[in-house]
Amino acid sequence: MLDTGKTDTEKLAWANSKHDELPSEVAEVLRSLDPSSLSVDQGSTFVFLANHVLGEKLSMWDEALKQQVRALQHPDATPGWLRQAAAAALAAGNDEMLDRYTSAYAIACGAPDAPARTVIRLTTTMYQASGLTATAAANATTDAMALLDHPFWRSPSKLDSSVAVCLNNLAGAIKDRPSPDLETPSLRAAVTRCAELAHAFWKRAGTWVNVERALYLRATVATALRDFESTRRFCADAFAVLDANDQDVTQPVDRAFLELELSHASKRLGLHEESAAAYTRAEKLAATFKDAGLNQWFDSRRTWLAGQAG
Repeated sequence: MLDTGKTDTEKLAWANSKHDELPSEVAEVLRSLDPSSLSVDQGSTFVFLANHVLGEKLSMWDEALKQQVRALQHPDATPGWLRQAAAAALAAGNDEMLDRYTSAYAIACGAPDAPARTVIRLTTTMYQASGLTATAAANATTDAMALLDHPFWRSPSKLDSSVAVCLNNLAGAIKDRPSPDLETPSLRAAVTRCAELAHAFWKRAGTWVNVERALYLRATVATALRDFESTRRFCADAFAVLDANDQDVTQPVDRAFLELELSHASKRLGLHEESAAAYTRAEKLAATFKDAGLNQWFDSRRTWLAGQAG
C-alpha cells in the first residue's frame, strides 16, 4: 500500500501507475486527495481515474460523480473535466447533474447542446462497454456512433479531439476482449467502424503522430479479427505517414510495434520471408528502447501475437 506520508502529487502518480492492478487501493487514494492542490494536468489525470477506477472498474458511479464534483471546485477546471463529470452523471443516472454539466461543457466548447451530448454519450460508453456482454457492447457502441451521423459532424469542430479520444479508447478496449467475443458479428462490425471513425476524427483534429497511431490501432483491430490482409494494408499506410513526416526516425517505438504487427500478419498469410524481415527490423528497433515499461509492453505484444490461435 502507498505510504500515507506522500504528497498529493506523489499519491496521484502512484494511483496512475496502479489503477489496473490495484483498483480498490487506488480508489482509497483518490478519496484522500485534495483536487484543488493539483496542477491542471494532474487534475485531468484525477478526473479520468475517478471514472475509470470508481466507475468502470468498481461500478461505483455515484462515488465517481462525487469525486468529479469535488474536482470541479478547482479554479482552473477545464472543459474536459466537465465532460468527465457529465459522463459520470449519465452513468449514475443523475439527470439533473447530467443536464447541468453537459450545458456547461457545451458553453465552454462553444458548441450546441446536442453534439455536446453526443460526446458525453461516447465518453460514458467508452467506460461502460467493458462491463457489458459482447452483444450489449456492440449495441451500445453502434448506438453511440450513430449519433455522429448528425450534420454537425460533417465539419470540423472543437469537439473533434474528444470524439477521437473516445473512439480510439473504445476500439482499443473492444479489440482486447476475449477471442470468442470477437466472433460476434455485431461486435466485429462495431469495432471495425469504431477504429475507422477514430482515424477519420484524428485526421481532422490531430497531428500526424495521432493519424499514424490511429492506423496502428486499425492494424491491431484487424489482427484481433484475423483479417491479416487489412493488418498489412494499415501497417503500410502507417509507415507511409512515418516516412513522410519522420525521416530522422524520432518515433522508433511506433515503427517497432508496426513491424511486429506486420511480421505476424505476413506470417499468417504465408509470407515467411517478409515476416522474418519485419521481425528482424522490429527487434533491432526494440533494442534501442531505454524504458523498462516499453520493453515490457513490446514483450507482451510479441507474446500475445505468438500465442494467437490459428
